Amino acid sequence: MQSLYQSYKEQERTRWSLWCPVGLGVGICSYFCLPYEPTTTAVIGSLCGTLLCAGFLLKYRKAYFTSLLIISVALGFTVAKGRTLTVATRMLKEQRRTTFTGTLLDVEQFPDKKRLIIEPIAAPELPQRVRLTTKQSLELQPGDRLRVTADLLPLSDPVSPQGYNFRRAAFFQNIGAVGRITNLTIISRESQVVALMVQRWRNWLTKELREWMPDQAGAIAAALITGDRSGILPRVRQAYADAGIDHILAISGLHLSLVAGLCFLAIRRGLCLIPPLVERYAIKKWAAGLALIVIALYLVISGFAVPAKRAFIMTGLIMIGVMLDRKAISMRSLALSATGILLIWPETLLTASFQLSFAAVIALIAAYEGGRDTAQTWSLKKSWWQKGFLYFGSILFSTFVATAATTPFTLALFNRFTLQAIIGNLLAIPLTGLWIMPASIVAVLSLMWGGSALAFKALETGLILLTEIAIRIAALPGAAIQVATPPPIFLVLICLGGLWLCLWQRPWRFWGVLPLSCAVATLFFTNPPDALIAGDGSTIAIRQGDTLLVSPGKSSSFYKELWMKELALAKTDIWDTTQLQRGRCLFIDQSRGWLSPRDIRKICQHHKVIISNGPLRKFCTSTPQRIVIDSQQLRKNGAHVFWFNASGCDYKSVRAALGDRPWGRTASVR
Repeated sequence: MQSLYQSYKEQERTRWSLWCPVGLGVGICSYFCLPYEPTTTAVIGSLCGTLLCAGFLLKYRKAYFTSLLIISVALGFTVAKGRTLTVATRMLKEQRRTTFTGTLLDVEQFPDKKRLIIEPIAAPELPQRVRLTTKQSLELQPGDRLRVTADLLPLSDPVSPQGYNFRRAAFFQNIGAVGRITNLTIISRESQVVALMVQRWRNWLTKELREWMPDQAGAIAAALITGDRSGILPRVRQAYADAGIDHILAISGLHLSLVAGLCFLAIRRGLCLIPPLVERYAIKKWAAGLALIVIALYLVISGFAVPAKRAFIMTGLIMIGVMLDRKAISMRSLALSATGILLIWPETLLTASFQLSFAAVIALIAAYEGGRDTAQTWSLKKSWWQKGFLYFGSILFSTFVATAATTPFTLALFNRFTLQAIIGNLLAIPLTGLWIMPASIVAVLSLMWGGSALAFKALETGLILLTEIAIRIAALPGAAIQVATPPPIFLVLICLGGLWLCLWQRPWRFWGVLPLSCAVATLFFTNPPDALIAGDGSTIAIRQGDTLLVSPGKSSSFYKELWMKELALAKTDIWDTTQLQRGRCLFIDQSRGWLSPRDIRKICQHHKVIISNGPLRKFCTSTPQRIVIDSQQLRKNGAHVFWFNASGCDYKSVRAALGDRPWGRTASVR
C-alpha cells in the first residue's frame, strides 16, 4: 500500500500545485474557527517557524508535497489575520441617535424603501460605514454629500450557534452599524472619485433598465447586467431558487462566458469581412483581446461579485491563451483564480457564492477533463442536428454534475435542495444563452443613442418567459425540500472527498468516495436543537414534532422564519402561556409581565433548568445543581439553543460557539 501511494504521488506530480489553494483555504478556515483572536506576533512567529521547517525539508529533498501544503496552510492563516488587521472595522456596540455628514457610496431601490451605504466624514466615534434605510423619495446618487439624522443599531448576532454570522460579513464590508433614517438632506452632488463615478453609472444603468422594462422584467435585467437584485420580489426570487435556476440571477461564469463568447464571435466574424486584415493579421487574437476588454468592463458594471471575479480570471486566462496559442481551460486556471481571490479577499471562503461557484466549476472541469477531446472531435464531424443534440446533452450532463457538486453546500447553507434543477436548467440555460444575453448586449449598447424599443422588447419577452419557466417548475412536486442543518463535520468530509476525487487523476482518486459516504451518513445522525431563545429575549421557540411553538413577540416572525428553516419544520404555532415545561426544563416568557420575587423563589425550588427572557438571577442564582439563564445571560452570551435529556438539558450559546473576535460585540465602539 505504501509503495502504491508513493507511485501514484509521483505520477501526479503535475497536480501538486492544485492543492495550494486548498492549503490556503485550510489556513483561512482555521483562523476563522478560532474562539479567540491570535496576536500578530504569534502569527508572524508561526509563519516564520513554518517556513524554516519547510525549507529544511526541501533542502534535503524530502516531502515536497507535504512542505507545499504546510506552507500554504501557514500562508492562508497569516493572510486572514492580515486582512482582519487591514479592515479593522469599528463596530457599534449600543443603540444611539446621531446626526452626521457622510458620502453616499451605494443606493439600492427596493419596492417599498431605499437602502443606503453611507461613509461618515470626520466621525471617529462612528463606524467607517453604516447601512441605513429610508422611505424618503429623494433622488439619490453615489457620491452625494448628505446630512443624516438616524437611529443607529448594532449589527445582530447569529440567531443560533450555526446560524449566518451577520456581524462578520458586515465587518469585512466595513459596515459597523445599521439603522433607519429619520431626516435626510442633500448637501452637494459633486464627486470626482472614480469608484463613485462608476457606481453612479451602475445605478443609472439599473434605473434605465427598470424604466424601459417595468415590473419584474426590469428588476431581473438589472440583476443580470449590473448585479442589483434589490428590485426582485421575494416570491419571484423564491421561485427561481425552488426551480434550481437561482444561479442565473447572480452574475457568474455563465454570464461572463456568454458575453465573452458572443463578443469574440461577433468581432471575429466582423473582421473576417475585411479581407486585407484577414490576410495580414491574426484577427483571432484581436478578437480575444477585445473580448477580454469587454468582460473587464462587465466585471466593473456587475459590482465585483465573487463568482464574477472567479469567472473573469478564468475567462481572461482563456482569452490570453487564445492570444498566446495555448489552451487555458484547465484545473490550473481554476486553482490560479482561487489562489488570487483567497490571497486578496480571504473572507470570501466563508461565503455561499465562493463555495457554490468553485464546487460547481471544479466538478465540471474534472468531469470534462477525460472526454473533452472526444467531444470536440465528435461535434466537428457531425451534422447540425447531431451538434444540437450534443449541445443539449452537454447542458443536461453539466447540470447533473454541477447539481451533484453544489447540493451538499445548498443543504448546509440554505437547508434546502430541489429535485427539479435538471429540468429548470435544461430550459433556462439555452434561453439565457441564445436569447436573453444577446438581447441584453444589444439593449445596453442601444442606450448610447437613446435606447431601442425593439431590443428592450425582445429582452423583456425573454425575461418574462424565463420567469414563467421558474414559476411553473417551482410548482412541481419536490421543487423545494427542507433539510435540518447538518453537523459541521458534514462539509469538512464533503470538501475532503470532493477535492480528492476531482484534483487527482490516477485510480486512487476514488478513495474520495469514502469521506463522501461518511458525510452522507452524518445526515442521518443530525441532532437539531429542541428549543431556542433569541439573544434579545424577544422570542422563545420549542420544537414539538414537526411544529415550532413560538412565543408571541415583536421580532418573532424574523426568528421564526430562520429557525424553521434551520430545523426543517413545516408548521408553526403560538404558545400563549407564561410558562412552558419540557422534561426538567422550564421556559418562562416574561414579556407580558414580570414575576414577583416570591414566585421566582418558588419556581427555583422545584426546577433544575430555568430559562427566561426576564431577570431572574437576583432571586434565583445558578448552582451546580441548578441552571438559570435569564435576560442578563442572554445579553452577555447571545442566543441559546437547548437539547433536552433525562437529567435536564444541554445548551450552547452564540458567544461560546463563535468566541471573542474583532467582529463580535466586545471589540466595538460606543
